[in-house]
Amino acid sequence: QTDYAEAYLNMGNALNNQIKLVEALKAYNKAISLKPNYSQAYLNMGNVLFDQGKLEEAVEAYNKVLSLKPDYAEAFYNMGNALSGQGKLEEAIESYNKALAIKPDYAKACFNMGNALQEQGKSEEAIEAYAKALAIKPDYADAYNNRGVTLHEQGKLKEAIEAYAKALAIKPDYADAYNNRGVTLHEQGKLKEAIESYAKALSIKPDYADAYNNRGITLKEQGKLEEAIEAYNKALTIKPDYAEAYINMGVVLADQGKLEEAIDAYNNALAIKPDYAKAYNNMGNTLKDQGRLEEAIKTYNKALVIKPDYAEAYNNMGITLKDQGRLEEAIKTYNKA
Repeated sequence: QTDYAEAYLNMGNALNNQIKLVEALKAYNKAISLKPNYSQAYLNMGNVLFDQGKLEEAVEAYNKVLSLKPDYAEAFYNMGNALSGQGKLEEAIESYNKALAIKPDYAKACFNMGNALQEQGKSEEAIEAYAKALAIKPDYADAYNNRGVTLHEQGKLKEAIEAYAKALAIKPDYADAYNNRGVTLHEQGKLKEAIESYAKALSIKPDYADAYNNRGITLKEQGKLEEAIEAYNKALTIKPDYAEAYINMGVVLADQGKLEEAIDAYNNALAIKPDYAKAYNNMGNTLKDQGRLEEAIKTYNKALVIKPDYAEAYNNMGITLKDQGRLEEAIKTYNKA
């Protein structure tokens, strides 16, 4: 029976490698039916469930592993990933810490803990976690890249650029690092260098929608509006449900005076993401520019229903109310901003 169980485990692994996930699960279940305490089969089953997006079931499988083998660091690590995928960041961090208590040199656990901390807005702790990952694995390009993203968010732009440089020294074809480097260079006002960085990202990964979108943002900043539109169109060809690219395109179209086309772009963004407050705010601005003041106010209100603390929308609505001569309402609205 044990030999048969191992055969089914191996079959499951082979099917998993072929991305035949349903068949792989059947094989792991058969292995477990023959050997009920087969921790490896439960672990592998959890991994397949994770790949299928069945995160609750994956967590159940990992818990079963740990009931059989409480010192299984990989099960704690994988459970952390599943919990993180569910947005249960505190539980994920706890799971990564348990993995590290068993296996202190577990670089991936340090790295993913850094990602969870960064998502929580705990940037200093995230930086520490990435530093631990790099102390264990000095050639960990992903850790340098994500460290760069966190440093950028802290406003430490020079240090962020240094982190991306280290990532690229390890992994010269790292498109994400070039893209992120471009974003930081843009923030530094180094627009020409930012464009060059996006170009490198796109030479490595020609279907990189984010790099085209970011390239568009920088081209707009340079006043190259037609080229910016081209970049956004390329992003949308690759990723048709890219709401942010529609928003950015709308801003450029409005700058060109193509107000109806800008409104179409904002509507496209809202069709993809109906709770996109920024799209409503920007559409309100365009309606205001068209002289459609009452429609603009209704549109700002839609933005504020979604995001009640949206100061910019209050300010824009205040301007519109002032333009209508509704001065008392305008003052109240400015105060809310």
